[in-house]
Amino acid sequence: MGLSQGLVEGVINPLIATIYNDQKTRRLNMLHAWWPGGMIIGGLLAYAMTTALNASWELKLSTIMVPAVIYLFMAVSLTYPPTERVASNVPTQQMWAEAAKPLFILLFVCMWMTAASELGPDQWFPTVMGQLVPQLQGVLFLVYTAGLMFVLRFYFSGWAHHEPIRALLICSALTGIGLYWLGGLEPGTSPLIAFAAATVFGVGKTYLWPTMLGVTAEQFPRGGALLISLMGGTGMLSVAVVLPIMGAEIDRFGPGAALQIFAIPTAILVLIFGGLLFYFKARGGYRAVRLPAGSMAGK
Repeated sequence: MGLSQGLVEGVINPLIATIYNDQKTRRLNMLHAWWPGGMIIGGLLAYAMTTALNASWELKLSTIMVPAVIYLFMAVSLTYPPTERVASNVPTQQMWAEAAKPLFILLFVCMWMTAASELGPDQWFPTVMGQLVPQLQGVLFLVYTAGLMFVLRFYFSGWAHHEPIRALLICSALTGIGLYWLGGLEPGTSPLIAFAAATVFGVGKTYLWPTMLGVTAEQFPRGGALLISLMGGTGMLSVAVVLPIMGAEIDRFGPGAALQIFAIPTAILVLIFGGLLFYFKARGGYRAVRLPAGSMAGK
């Protein structure tokens, strides 16, 4: 499953950056709207299978086969264009050299924290919210925040496209506030208050993952699929590392304290993205790097 998810992530992001090379961040946000879109479909389906059929987790998990089979037919029936780097004749050696640039290394470190702040709590969200607000099933909170993310990514991604660093800065701050607020809720809290805190968290995490990929694709087009895949793979690895850590923190301190602990990296992100905002402003503003198609852009 890990290999299949990694292959999809490794192929589809560079593909979108190639097809829409003049609006990478916007289109990557629209593409990744279907991450929460899938969570909505899967969450509601799991809820229905539980309440109506008392289905086992194995049966719920097997529904993944439906999109997997669709992916298979798409993969064997479609022709894919060469990546932007290949079309621009950027040599492989220069592609690897892009990974050593200080800005990429900084973004690489940030991706560990943005992914941990977004997807780490997501995996525990239904369990944690079910404990804090026992009168509602926790999966409904997950579906709600996923719905917010879907709408914002799909219909309002233009903001992140035009001001990606500012979007990352604001989203990091909102994610931290939302996590800290959620962590401060007591069992038996009013569902209205819980949904308000979940709203701040849901809006905050909306643009983190796809905008990080978009900034990478826009600032390092010579890095091609390699740098985009390194960024996406780092995010996935971060989640794999964070999940058991968060589980241990929940066992040790309780769900609320664990959420507040995971708000700490967002404070670091606010400082870093604030610094990058001033950095790009000093250079005349944020601009995507362009590669002339078909030229020896690597020379």
